[in-house]
Amino acid sequence: MIPITFKKLLRIIKSRTRSMILYSITLFLAVLFVGAFVIYLVEHGHNPGIKNYFDALWFIMETITTVGYGDIVPTTTVGRVADMIIMPLGISIISILTASIASAIMNSTMMRASGLGAFSRKNHLLIFGWNDRVPKLIYSIKAAMDQTGDFLDIVIISNQEKPPLPGDVIYIRGNPFIEQDLIRAGADNARTIIVVPLDFKDPSSSDAKVTLITMIIKQLNPNAYIISEVLDESNVNHVKRAGANTVISSGSLSTMAIAREAIYGGVIDAIMELLMPSNHGEIITMSSSDFIGSSFLEAMMKLKSSLNYILIGIDRGGKPVINPPGNMMIERGDGLIVIRGLKDQ
Repeated sequence: MIPITFKKLLRIIKSRTRSMILYSITLFLAVLFVGAFVIYLVEHGHNPGIKNYFDALWFIMETITTVGYGDIVPTTTVGRVADMIIMPLGISIISILTASIASAIMNSTMMRASGLGAFSRKNHLLIFGWNDRVPKLIYSIKAAMDQTGDFLDIVIISNQEKPPLPGDVIYIRGNPFIEQDLIRAGADNARTIIVVPLDFKDPSSSDAKVTLITMIIKQLNPNAYIISEVLDESNVNHVKRAGANTVISSGSLSTMAIAREAIYGGVIDAIMELLMPSNHGEIITMSSSDFIGSSFLEAMMKLKSSLNYILIGIDRGGKPVINPPGNMMIERGDGLIVIRGLKDQ
């Protein structure tokens, strides 16, 4: 009856703990405390080394971890028999626990390498999809983070084989249209989400997928800042209505840049200088908290004199106002669009 009850107890423990590691820890603690109680009962009063329950606990810990300091040894026959049972039982459980931890670490490493794991942290940057331009996108993001000191975990979700990525970029292999895969990538807790074109050969299909992914993400994480890229400029408003905060049309950007380069010359070099992370000439947005209540002109002069920044516009409600009137007042919640410059040497 006792062995059957013990087996039932083990099955209950295992079903409740689920994890082999927790199961092994539970058994280890059971052997430790029950073994110490048995030793205390049979040795206390007969063994000068077992003065209290903690002494028995110390002895059992020495025994099952095979440390064997020798400061306490059982003196009674019953105590020695109990120790003979506890010793191999405890060693076996520790071996199982060690193997379980090693196995869990290996499984976690393999799942992460294959993209089948899950990302559990929050406030990260999540990129949906993969194309040949994503590696350069990652490089630019990391360079910008180095400049600002605002470091975010970068996660990529794609249904392709794992591409070559920097070691600190987390790859999740999954279908961006399946909510469970999105949650594995932490889409519900991401701070910024970028949706890239999935198929340059078929712009209409690619933009339709970008629109659908944007809509799913917005429903899953309404607070995320979503940046979506489309190939056809006519689809920009569709993606904005789907929930994107910013929509970039790669085709229209290059077309406008080429047109202005043809007329004015030097425009493309200037734009690239403003967009590329560098120690000077980089366009960024910054908080307006120190300039609330000041006019645009006053803020421009203060930024130029103190930081050598050139104020070129205000981001109000997610809409940029470039080169506004000098008397336009800066309000709470505004962002300042500036060109970063070098301080005077």
